[in-house]
Formats: sequence, C-alpha cells, structure tokens
Amino acid sequence: MAKQMQNKNRRAVFILSTPRSGSTLLRVMLAGSSGIFAPPELELLRFNTFNERANLLVGRSSYAAEGLVRAIMQAHQCDIPTAQAITDQFAANDVSISAVYEHLQKAIGTDLLVDKTVSYATDPAILERAEEIFEEPLYIHLTRHPRGMIRSFVEGKHHLFRDEQLALSPSEQAELIWLISHDNIVQFLSHIAAERQHRVSFEQLVANPLATMHQISEFLGISFNDLMVQPYADNGRRMTDGIHPGSRTLSDVKFARYYSIDPAVAIKWQSSPATNPLYEQTWAMAEQLGYPGPQYLREVAFDVDDAAVASPHLHRLPSYAPLSFGQERLWFIDHLVQQPVYNMSRSYSMTGELNLSAFERSISALMERHEILRTTFYDDEGVPRQQVDIAVASPFQWIDVSGANTELDIARASVRTALYSDADASFDLSVAPLMRVRLYTITQHEHVLLLTLHHIISDGISLDILQKELADFYRAYLHDRTVENPTPVIQYADYAIWQRRWMQSESVSAAMEYWQRHLQGAPAVIGLPVDFIRPKHLSYSGATVTFTLDRQTTEQLRALAASEATTLFVVLLAGFALTLSSYAGQRDMLIGTPAASRNRPELEGAVGLFINVLALRVKLPKTLVFRELVQQLHKVSIEAHTHQDVP
Repeated sequence: MAKQMQNKNRRAVFILSTPRSGSTLLRVMLAGSSGIFAPPELELLRFNTFNERANLLVGRSSYAAEGLVRAIMQAHQCDIPTAQAITDQFAANDVSISAVYEHLQKAIGTDLLVDKTVSYATDPAILERAEEIFEEPLYIHLTRHPRGMIRSFVEGKHHLFRDEQLALSPSEQAELIWLISHDNIVQFLSHIAAERQHRVSFEQLVANPLATMHQISEFLGISFNDLMVQPYADNGRRMTDGIHPGSRTLSDVKFARYYSIDPAVAIKWQSSPATNPLYEQTWAMAEQLGYPGPQYLREVAFDVDDAAVASPHLHRLPSYAPLSFGQERLWFIDHLVQQPVYNMSRSYSMTGELNLSAFERSISALMERHEILRTTFYDDEGVPRQQVDIAVASPFQWIDVSGANTELDIARASVRTALYSDADASFDLSVAPLMRVRLYTITQHEHVLLLTLHHIISDGISLDILQKELADFYRAYLHDRTVENPTPVIQYADYAIWQRRWMQSESVSAAMEYWQRHLQGAPAVIGLPVDFIRPKHLSYSGATVTFTLDRQTTEQLRALAASEATTLFVVLLAGFALTLSSYAGQRDMLIGTPAASRNRPELEGAVGLFINVLALRVKLPKTLVFRELVQQLHKVSIEAHTHQDVP
C-alpha cells in the first residue's frame, strides 16, 4: 500500500495552462531566479502513487516520465543511473506521490518548487489534489488566445501524441482542450484566495517580459533577477536539456528553435485566416479571460437615445473599432502623402545615473496602461478600422554613446543629429507600436530622451500625460514602490465609438445648426499677397515663426483682457485678425485654432487624438473699434468652444 503523508508538504507553485501556451518559456524564465527550482513537466499530481504513474507512462507515453528523472538529476546533481536508482527505490517502496514531491523539496533545500505540467488542468480532481498535498500552494494561471494555442497545437502535431481516440480534427481537439482546461482552472481558482493566484497571458509575457516577470516575482515573494528575462542564457538551472547527453527536454521541442524572446510569436496566428470558426463557449471563455470577442464593428449604426451618448463609457468587447473623425482625416492623409508630416516628437534632458531596468519597466507599464499605444490601423473593404493588439514589440531603444571615445561636444552633436533623424522617420500605420522611445546616454549622468508618436494616436496633452506617467512609474520602480495612478476611465477606442454614436444622436442637432449658421457664406481662403502661386497639392514644407513679446507689452495686453472680461488669447486673436485683414484686404475670414476637446472628466487621463480644430469666423466692421472686435471674438470663441465636439 502507498505510504500516506500525515502532514502537508511545504508550499509549491503550479503553472496552470493548456498545451502550447508558453508554460515552458515561463518555467525557464522562472528558473533564472536563484530561489526557484523549475523542472520540466513532472507528471505527478494526476496519480496517487509512483507505481500507478509508472504503469501508465509506458509505450508512446514513456517520454512524459523523463521530466521527473531530469528534476532528480538537477536536484541531486547526479547522473542518469543515480537518478533512475532513486526512482527504482520509489517503486520498491510503493511511495505516494506526496512522498515523491517531499523528496524533491528536501533535495532542493529552501528553493520554491514549480510544477508546470499542462495535463493537470484537464481534470478538476487533479487540481484539487494540489490543495490536499501542499500547504497553501500558489497558482499562476497562464493564458493564451485560443486561436494562437490552436494554431501552435496543430503545427506541432500534438494530436498525434495523445492517447485519447477522438473523432475530431486536430484543431477541434485543440479547441476542446483549451476550453475544458480553462473552464476547470477558472472554476478551481474561484474558491482559492486571491493572494494565492496570479493570471498572466502569454501575449504579455513575450511583449513585456521585464514588467511581467517583476509582477510574478512580487507575487511569488522572490527577488527579481535579470536572468529571468534572459531565458536563453543558461545558468545551469534551466533544465532545457534532456536526460541524455546532447538531447533536449521533450516538453517543448520548439523552445530550442529560438535564441531570444520573440513578441511576434504571440500574434503570428493573426496573419493566417482561421479554417474553422470557434464555438460560442470558447469565445465566451476567451472574453472572460480578457481577450476580445469575435465581433467586428462593421457598421456604426446604433439606435441610441440621448442618455446613452451623454458621455463616453466602457461598453466595448471587441478589439476592433471605427476610427474617430480626427483619426479618419489623418488616415486618408497618410495614404495620400507618403511623408512623415504627422509625427509628434518631444525631447527631454535627464541628469543622474540611469536605472535601465526601472526605465524599461516604466515603458512597459505605459504600453499596458494605454490601449492606443498598442493600436494598429487597417483597411476593411475600403473602411478604415483600428485594432487593439494584446501584445506588441517594445518601442524602447537605448543608445549609449558614452563609450565612443569622442569629445563631449561631438557626442552631443551626434545625438542632436540622431534626434532629428529619428523624429522624421516614418511610421507604418498597420504595425504597432506607433511610438518610438529613444534614450541616448551621453555620459553616465547625462541622457536625452526622445518620444515620437504618430499624431493618429496622440496629441499635445497626450504627450504631457505620457511624460508625467513615465516619470511617476520610473520614480516608483526606482524605490520599489507601487504606483498610485488610477486606471484611465476609458480607452481611446471607447471614445471613437462614442463619438460615432453621438454624431447620430439628437444631441448633435443644436451643435450642427450652430456651425452651419457660423460658416454660411464664409470665404474658403484668406487672400494674402504671396510671392508664389498657391500649389494644387499641399507640400507640407511650411515653417514656424516664433517671437517673444517683452514683459511690459505682455502686462499691458493682460490688463486689456481683464478690462474686457476676456482672455489673453482673445486679445491676441483680435490683433492677429487685424493684421491678416490689413495684408489681405478682407473683412471676413476664418482663423483656425486648436481645441483640446477634453471637456469631460472621463477624458482627462486618456491618451489619443482628441484635439479638434475650430474655425473662428471674424467679421471686421467698416468702422473699427478694437475693443468691439475683442468683444465680438470673445463671443465667437465661447460659442465655438461650446460646440467643439463636432468634428
């Protein structure tokens, strides 16, 4: 009879997932920590005794027994014969599986044992056994998009290695395994304390490995080690080799084909059409796990009332959405003009010693926080759409010129040249991220940061938000603190959907009537005397003229604005209008001015293209009194900003 353990084994960690979901990559990354023992699949928990296991893992399933042998070899630092002698002793004594686990845990000392066997999730009774054998075990629920898992499962011909005789296609088998496994995991974890479970997606793991492994380390109560994000730098503890010299672990033969973490692996399935539609139950589980549903917003034609569109709110399940009207303009311009005319760049000087790890984590946190930074744009039968990707490549690049053995002035000049070049580099709207983060290190304590985003995902206030949040994250990670930063109330795609719905509601009628009256009969251009004929097509080769008013003049203008109960902007607008009129000989003209279009609290912390250009109508009376012009433009400005939501 099997020996029964009177007391529970000490805490262990279980990675709960389906096949082809990145469990091998995760366990190899965890093995980069000196306090973690993460062997290949142990295949223990689903058996009561070692002999029961030995009797079943035979024939075509015998390869599954190798994980335990490799773990014993690592734990005891021994060869195959010694490890097999230990397993023979298990068989002779007919030990319980609990005793096998106990043996391993004693052999590895204080290290935390990780078991990543994917077969456990197929049976809820097996999952419950972990609670029976171990003292408050920890669980990492590793997910992957069902399409990604199915494609990888079929490509790897995993259906050929299964004992079950199912009258299903390989993709149907994979989908069934995915659904059953995650349903079991979710049900099992529903009665496990929240502090003992942590969910992570394969897409997050490969797109933002640094931030993801920091979070997992915090969950496990271990110190983060840089080797945890270098899974292909073998530190002797990874157990990526097999039990025989020159062999590889059989749990995931694909792992050996790579040399670094490749974010593209997670979204590779998107490039190929699906051969079979997924079942409704699969989509429902996918959405429960945080993946977007199958819906495509083909037409934005909703039956809405005013209450439903009073303000943007979270109501979106799919990852696909229409473009906002501002985005749509830039989309068409991007296709017409093959120039980077809508890049937005800002550079920042940074002083002090750089903590590169904390900085990279901060960038990853921004990418995870704002969906628009993971958004791509595509043509859907002539209609532009935007898609939020779960995982994208990191936008960050560190360029260290401190070791170039050049004079400081030359190094700074080379960085300035690089800044201009990078700021002017084009983006492909179909490839995320549409943001570049370049950090140039000139000396150990002198750095220059360049943020470049395409205008279709950003505006000036968005850059302010990103700069502030990046600094907040960096300071927090430097001192190992939690960032006290509320999650944005909405994401940009929610705003785009709301804007389309609002434009079809009754609420927009009054605003549209205002702009129709305001713009009726307005001239299309201002007839300024120019040196050259206006070109048929925009060249986008304009320039900016900057000048500064002295303090005394500025104070006088402020006093004038105060006396007219208006703003300095309106006073300057009146002066600008008067100047244009004198050159053009026109008394009726339109002057464009940007409006933030963030007049709702939900939009204050959101990143995206919210800015809107307002056309201010200026009508100069024949007998000009400047103060009367100021009052006229004060009224025009207030009315225009009141109706600024109309694109």
